[in-house]
This record gives sequence, structure tokens and C-alpha cells, in this order.
Amino acid sequence: MAQVQGCLQLAVYIITFVFGLPLNILAFVTFLRKFKQKVISVDILLFNLTLSDLVLLAFLPFRIVEAASEMEWRMPYFICPFSLCVHFSSNYINSFLLTAISVERYLAVGFPLRYKRLVKPLYIIVGIVCIWILSTTHCSIFYI
Repeated sequence: MAQVQGCLQLAVYIITFVFGLPLNILAFVTFLRKFKQKVISVDILLFNLTLSDLVLLAFLPFRIVEAASEMEWRMPYFICPFSLCVHFSSNYINSFLLTAISVERYLAVGFPLRYKRLVKPLYIIVGIVCIWILSTTHCSIFYI
């Protein structure tokens, strides 16, 4: 049973890496080009979602090697807790950013006049910085 789970995990990691890396790089470049024009709040949130995915994908090869070696860590030990911290931090950051996107869209649709008056890109950036700091420090307590 554990061998089947390891093979399934390896397959999912490889598929995620093969498709995720080029598509997230494309999204990253697209958002960088869009930032030269008018920036709106949802663009900042989606850019950070893409950035978080790229960080996760950068450390996914370590998880692929682990899954390929039957879930036994054969690389230098100091990489193990760091890669786990990055892996889970990215998952938390993605969840919080998706929640922030949902709230931002709800406010834009439900309260359009108040939204235009109150929501500024600076507030979104402050919220994003808080999300990154809280998620990373939370995971670093457990994994590093």
C-alpha cells in the first residue's frame, strides 16, 4: 500500500512540475507586463499567487527525489526541514491568497461604490506581506 502511495505521489509531483513550471512562468511574465499598465488589486493578488506557486515548484524536485527513493530522505539533512517549510508555507500562502481574492471580488461586486473609495493597492500589498510573513513564520516554527 505504501509503495502504491509513493508511486502515486511521484506521478502527481512530476505532472505538477512539468505543467506547472512553464505555465506559472508564463503567468509571471504576463503579470510583469501588465504592471507596466494600470495595476488593479486583483492583479497584485494573482501575481503573488503565481509567485507562491513558483516558489513551491522550485522546491518540488526535492520532494520528487524523496518520492522516487521510496519516501526516504537521501539528500543532505539541512535541506529536508527547509523544503518542508517551503512546501507547506506555499500551500498556506496559496490558500490565504485565494481567500483574499474571493473577499476582494465579493467587495468589488457587492459594494462597488465603497470598494472604489476604500480599497487601495497599498492595502492589498500590506495584506499580502502579512500573509507571507505569518505563513512562513508559522511553518518555520514547526519545520526548521
